[in-house]
Amino acid sequence: LTRAKEEHLEELRQRVAHSADETYRPHINPNSLALAAAVQQQQLAWGSGYNEIFTAEAKADVTTRLSADASLLIERRARREAQRREEEERVCTFRPQVNVLSERLASDDTVESGHANVFDRLRMRQALTDAKRSDRKQAQA
Repeated sequence: LTRAKEEHLEELRQRVAHSADETYRPHINPNSLALAAAVQQQQLAWGSGYNEIFTAEAKADVTTRLSADASLLIERRARREAQRREEEERVCTFRPQVNVLSERLASDDTVESGHANVFDRLRMRQALTDAKRSDRKQAQA
């Protein structure tokens, strides 16, 4: 039993000694690569002013720095959302034909006028239809 342990330890020592000669090549996460590339692009886009902005922010008080970070985050999110929408519009070519009545029922003006409830919208539509029907009957008579 001790001989087997000694052989195993010797084998491990040899592996460690052999691996010490090799150079270590770490695996870099693809997300980390993308983040690093984005930071580099931002630095290139801002030019030499990039470091000045962040060193000035570092000297500022905490609330100012956090406020600036939050506004940058909001701006980045908005840009990413806009890019996502553009990409979605470019990729998604399906444009369905929608019934005019369906558009009218789902339009924002019915929601803004306070008739967001589907039953209210249906009652309102029925009242308009009844009013038009009575106008036609009066015009015919």
